[in-house]
Amino acid sequence: MLKRILPYVGPLIGLIGISLALYFHAQSVQDRKPLYYVGQRATIVDSAVAIPSPLQVLYQGHPIGNTNVVELVLYFWNGGKLPIRKEDVLEPVAIQLASGEILESRALHISRSVTEFEIHPVSESSRNVLPVSFAILEHDDGAAIQIIYAGKSDTAIAVNGTIVGAGNPRFFSEGRQLRNPEEAARKMKRVDRVMAYIPWLGTAILLILMAVSVLVFRRSDQGPYTSRMKSATIVLGITALLYLGMDIVEFHESHRPEVPYSVLGH
Repeated sequence: MLKRILPYVGPLIGLIGISLALYFHAQSVQDRKPLYYVGQRATIVDSAVAIPSPLQVLYQGHPIGNTNVVELVLYFWNGGKLPIRKEDVLEPVAIQLASGEILESRALHISRSVTEFEIHPVSESSRNVLPVSFAILEHDDGAAIQIIYAGKSDTAIAVNGTIVGAGNPRFFSEGRQLRNPEEAARKMKRVDRVMAYIPWLGTAILLILMAVSVLVFRRSDQGPYTSRMKSATIVLGITALLYLGMDIVEFHESHRPEVPYSVLGH
């Protein structure tokens, strides 16, 4: 019995060793990762409605005119393990709308007061740009920022600035870097369609591996070649199942953005 088990011990130890090495390497990576994510937008006033809204919005005592008024929450944080200090900011960090005018902004939640995270007033010359600053952002430090603006409900939004060792803040996605939240919304629809077929794909692969294993084990010839085939089939099956499981989990998790609880505030 022991002799039958021994040929499989080596490959299993090898797989475990490789998995642990990859895990500890990922845990040891030290970097700065300025990230942002935009939640769903809420249209307060919709100019496309045929019947004029009885709600009138004033900005500094004056009507804003026939335009949409939209509210959104933007989350900004450091997803890396190296802290981002004030002196690491080469170009100021600012939230920018492609079009429209920012009417009001405030921090709904700041991860820790020690970050000294601040939202600065928009300038008269750039009503679509909201500057922000901080003293330090350690891992998962950041803020949830509410923005109310007048303009298109689907206007593009981005966070600009340059950080030492990280470049520009990027829209949150652990997979391929996405350019903006609008691209993420389109991608999520495709991801949902693909995810529906993954269980069927996993079942098909498992059935194929089981069929190959049965064919190999039913061979009457018990020579060294067949023994190696048995070992190879079992190792291949275990490896394929492990990789399939990891791929499914990684594919799902890396395309489902999760803002840290320290930034969400709950």
